[in-house]
Amino acid sequence: MRSFTLPPGFSASSLPHTSAPSGSTTRRSLTTGVSPIKSSTVRAGAVSISVNTEYSETTEAVPVSQSNERALVVFPGALGDFLCFLPALVAFAQRVRETILLARSDWTVILDHPRIVSWSIEHPALTWLYRNDFFREEWIERFGRFDVAYSWSGFGDRQFTNNLDAAVETRAFVFRFRAFEEGEHASEYYARCLGLEPASRETVQQCLRVASPRNALEKGQRLAPTLFIHPGSGAERKNWRGFPNLARLWRARTGGRIVVALGPTELERGVAAIDADEGLVARPLPEVAGFLQDATLFVGNDSGISHLAALLGIPGLVLLSCHTRAEHWHPRSPTIEWVQANHQCDLCGPEVFCDHVLPAEQVWCHLEAVYERIRSPKV
Repeated sequence: MRSFTLPPGFSASSLPHTSAPSGSTTRRSLTTGVSPIKSSTVRAGAVSISVNTEYSETTEAVPVSQSNERALVVFPGALGDFLCFLPALVAFAQRVRETILLARSDWTVILDHPRIVSWSIEHPALTWLYRNDFFREEWIERFGRFDVAYSWSGFGDRQFTNNLDAAVETRAFVFRFRAFEEGEHASEYYARCLGLEPASRETVQQCLRVASPRNALEKGQRLAPTLFIHPGSGAERKNWRGFPNLARLWRARTGGRIVVALGPTELERGVAAIDADEGLVARPLPEVAGFLQDATLFVGNDSGISHLAALLGIPGLVLLSCHTRAEHWHPRSPTIEWVQANHQCDLCGPEVFCDHVLPAEQVWCHLEAVYERIRSPKV
């Protein structure tokens, strides 16, 4: 065992996280599986989704159907946003011949789909779409022909919208990045933009690239339960401070192992020391996914890695501060329970998610309940 932490100022390049709007009350869900899309959801052939979409010419509904089209999809955002987008993207990719995806390469490395080709968000193609001197013929010569385009970047930028429309053969659609309806999960919103039902978690799992851990556990080690802890997120006020205490409780009461994963945000800010048998520092997503699949349980904050654990079907617990809108950002998996603090701490201040508002013993009780369910599954 070793104390796993890094000092502020240490830099790396991987694993940033999702951010979320504010507000919510105490709430927990034992089975937060995928809910059906509401009847108000816009579908292909509906009248309009102009409240969320800016078009270069018209405001008719997005017509997504089986086709031989080559599509361009532009998606910015953090890891959590991207993983919530995947069910919509996978459902969309099944409908077209080829999808060129412009997104962060740190995220797209997890994606393995025969009809999706990933380009980095820093790709020259995106820069060209913001140019004042955009020429369609030069675009086609350099990047090829696209039949349709869908972008969650550039909403409100008339130059971008006009260029995107000129770049494609038929239609271009530019959406607000986040325009969730009340009670609508992020994954539902992105699917609604496309007029599609999101792909199932099982279908998305088949499109994830998962690498075997470099340090595969020996047979004797595998007999001990392993807790995977991800103590960070994209916002410090969403990071629960009680992980060191929870780690001690896990060891004392299960005798189990601990794996801790840190990304660049945690490396820059520094985190409290956690005794760990394995420390993952800014590892590529497929490798992190491999360690997740090797773990018995997962525990983390409102972060992209928590959404990855949910997509992989890893049993576990996600801790949400009062700043997270749980209706939009809770992990969508029947294997994950989530618990939310309903108030700020009067002692530590509004920007601190401490164990005064969510005590380690309370978190342990929830985690233990999940552990007992997987140890004694119902027949």
